[in-house]
Amino acid sequence: ATVLHQQLKDYIPSQNFEYKYNLLFVSYSLPNTILPILGGTLIEKTTASQCITLFSFLCWLGHVTFSIGLYSKNWFVIYLGRLIYGLGGENLFVAQSTIIAQWFDTKDVALAFGISSSISWLGGVLNDWVTPVIANKVSIFFALFVGGIVLLFGVFSALGIWYIDECIVLTGD
Repeated sequence: ATVLHQQLKDYIPSQNFEYKYNLLFVSYSLPNTILPILGGTLIEKTTASQCITLFSFLCWLGHVTFSIGLYSKNWFVIYLGRLIYGLGGENLFVAQSTIIAQWFDTKDVALAFGISSSISWLGGVLNDWVTPVIANKVSIFFALFVGGIVLLFGVFSALGIWYIDECIVLTGD
C-alpha cells in the first residue's frame, strides 16, 4: 500500500485521507504484535509446511479483500483486507524460518536464512519499483491484479513445499 499512496489518494479522495491511509498500516501491524506467538504455537501443533500454506493463503485472501474494498471504495473492507493480510504476513516468516531450520544442517542454516532473507527483500524492492509503474501506465487495479497473481504463485509454491515436506517425512530423509 505504501508504494501506491498517490494512486490511492487520487482514486479515493477524502477529507481525512492521510488518517485513513495511515490506518492501513495499523490494521496490518496490529495482528502482528501478538499473532506470531500464536502462529508459532500452531506450527508446533501441526507442521511448518501446512502453516506456510495457510499463511500464504491468508496473504492472498487479504490482498483480494483489499482489492475488492478499493474497487468499491469501502474503507472498512480495505482495512479488513489489510488485517487478513497481516494475519498471514509475519506468521509466514515464522513458518519459513522453521522450515529452514528443519531442512538444513547446522553448518548450512545461516546461509539458507541469508538467501531466504535476501530473496524476501528483493521481492520488496521489485514491488516498490514495479507496482507504481504498472499503476501509472495501466491502472491501480491491474497493479493489484499482478500482485494477486504473485501471491497466488506463493500459495502454490507453499503447496509444493507441503508436498516435499510430506515426502521427506514418509521416506524418513
